[in-house]
Amino acid sequence: MINTSFAAEKAKLKEMNFKEKCQYIWEYYKVHIIVTVLLLVIIGSVINSLFINPPKRDYIYLAWIAHALSMEDVEIFEEELSIIVENPDRQAVRISSYVLTGNPQVDIAMQTRFVAELQMRNINGLIVDHEELMGTIQERVVYQISSLPLGMDFPIDSSGFAVPLNGSPMLEEIGIRSEGLYFVVPVGARNLYRITKALEVLLP
Repeated sequence: MINTSFAAEKAKLKEMNFKEKCQYIWEYYKVHIIVTVLLLVIIGSVINSLFINPPKRDYIYLAWIAHALSMEDVEIFEEELSIIVENPDRQAVRISSYVLTGNPQVDIAMQTRFVAELQMRNINGLIVDHEELMGTIQERVVYQISSLPLGMDFPIDSSGFAVPLNGSPMLEEIGIRSEGLYFVVPVGARNLYRITKALEVLLP
């Protein structure tokens, strides 16, 4: 039955010129063609993103919760801190500012994202001012620095939860005010070795 149908289609197409064949095929098989093309595009996109050009993974992800930073400052900071990355082709430093904007909708979305990132243990470190430092301690969302096996001794502020970044050569060099800034490690943070590497570069 299928062979007969196929033979009839073949015979019908033989009698048509090129333009008629195109019109006939499009008219009767356009749904199949569209679905096939879409599937090929999707498959190609998946193959590209997974195997050919996969997106870079976070080597370290820091959340900034201090004074306001411009997008340009954030990008420069990411670029400068990228010297700690082991495989630049596959890994990257990511820094997100969670400084409140005053726009309720934007701020709610930003805070929701921040909480989600914390819960998923994606954030390796927080850079905060004194007010935010006190808030994180009260909410018990950060580790006591002395309890962490960071691999070397870092200066710790009087709270015992933060590494002061005052006078950070990297921050000052790229024009980011370091006075009153602290580095804290959120509970559940992973990759302590990478955190140590970041602190070695940030500290004066």
